[in-house]
Amino acid sequence: MDIICVPILLLIKAVVGFSIVMVVSDVIMSWISITNILNKNNQFIYMVTNSLSAVSAFLLGPIRRRMPCNMGSLDLSPVVFILLASYVEWVVDRILLRFAM
Repeated sequence: MDIICVPILLLIKAVVGFSIVMVVSDVIMSWISITNILNKNNQFIYMVTNSLSAVSAFLLGPIRRRMPCNMGSLDLSPVVFILLASYVEWVVDRILLRFAM
């Protein structure tokens, strides 16, 4: 049982960690693009920002549909996603710790 569960749990932990990095990167890139630090006419920057936005929209879409939008233009869905994803990582760590004993 351990030989199957541990790699699957490690894969889940890696995917969750990667998704957190993607969402944080999208937030930072959107802040940078608002201040006009990045040249959006550059093809590479355009491709990176669009890719990050697409992944972030996919990950944050279910949270945005369920959250009330009473904060004006402030989007709290990345914060909620990071908290939920961190909780999933914590649960996976606890399960892996049980397998180690």
